[in-house]
Amino acid sequence: MQPASLVLLLIAAVLHASANALMKRARDKLAFTWWMLGASSVLGVPVLLFAGWPQDTAGWILIGVSGLLEAVYFLALSRAYSLGDLSQVYPIARGSAPLFIVAWAGLFLHERPSVGGMGGVLTIVLGLYLINLPALSAFFGNSLSSP
Repeated sequence: MQPASLVLLLIAAVLHASANALMKRARDKLAFTWWMLGASSVLGVPVLLFAGWPQDTAGWILIGVSGLLEAVYFLALSRAYSLGDLSQVYPIARGSAPLFIVAWAGLFLHERPSVGGMGGVLTIVLGLYLINLPALSAFFGNSLSSP
């Protein structure tokens, strides 16, 4: 991986995690979320100017549907941060994406993941389950806790 790519990846990761931590700490999570999205949209306009505006109706429809789905996601995320701990909500929100992508790719595009790909998704799902256990012994039920 080129050093510039790695630096951009690390910056994106820090910005993403910071935005989620700030959202969790905000008094009004929904208002913070909308201000954050508004600011990022304004900052993203130069990218559209550089890359060019979509020229066909399908492009604008995809932008609209994507924006709507993103709004629903952020509504759900801000609600989850109002009700849950950052240490639980953040991993579930981030880790559920691969599972949904596999499901949607199969449903809408009729694609099937490779064995390794499905193994990776199942590893993420197992990790999400394990991270929410009060103790690792709870994974095995009560069989280890008493003779």
